[in-house]
Amino acid sequence: MTDKIINKQIFSFTGTESKKEIQNFIKKNGFLLVKNCFNQNQLEEFKKFFESPENKIKFIESPPAKIIPGASHVVKGFEKLITAPNLIKILNKIIDGKIAYTSHSDLHSGLSTGWHKDDGGGLYFQGYSDFYTNDDCSVYRVGIYLRDCTNEGGLSVKVGSHDTPNRDFGDELYIPSKLGDAVIFDVRITHKGWTKNRNLFSEIVNKIYRKFKKNTKRDKLPFEKKSIFLAYGALNKFTEIYSIKNMEKQNKFYDEDISSMPKSLEKSLKENNIHYFF
Repeated sequence: MTDKIINKQIFSFTGTESKKEIQNFIKKNGFLLVKNCFNQNQLEEFKKFFESPENKIKFIESPPAKIIPGASHVVKGFEKLITAPNLIKILNKIIDGKIAYTSHSDLHSGLSTGWHKDDGGGLYFQGYSDFYTNDDCSVYRVGIYLRDCTNEGGLSVKVGSHDTPNRDFGDELYIPSKLGDAVIFDVRITHKGWTKNRNLFSEIVNKIYRKFKKNTKRDKLPFEKKSIFLAYGALNKFTEIYSIKNMEKQNKFYDEDISSMPKSLEKSLKENNIHYFF
């Protein structure tokens, strides 16, 4: 694969680059791609999250997709992913100070959404109106696709849009990734998954729906897609409120409170000096 370049900068990294180089890139552009973040043995373990009989019954219907919200708190063995060495290594270069795991974690099977931000329309940073302008706001999503997404099925972003609530800002860029890669992006960046090509009339209707915060029907994907999304941040008030609000959201999917962290995950986070809120 030929690396794409933004302003003469390659946006794929290996994790061996300096903290300054990695930080400068993601702070300016709002995302980066980590090549070969996970090895084959790890990927086989991640696939079991979807395929084991024990986990299959935990998926919740979200037509036409299936999801497991709060996966790290309901799926056994998830700590193997949350504290994966290569992932933590690069997060330590992206984030200043101690890393905090937010407990925001999802398994997606067949899910893909249009342009949006993971700020909950501001709800996830409730009480802090400066979350788009304050440099201390450092919350990042990690996207892992269990298939090659060199041409489709992966993540698209609007470069630099993490600095503004304006969802029309920024040049559109598709991030080609392969099995084993990880896409890390600021939760405030405008991004999307695969979407069906629509005519001009359909696009106008969708924009009107979004303006009034109405949900549109999701399209069924023409290919199999399994993905995992996590969230980490700097240990501060922005990450804490993001964690609280997302746990509230995840709990709404279940009949019981899932906020209590599994002991195995708690132990692994402590061993890796990673803070957690739940």
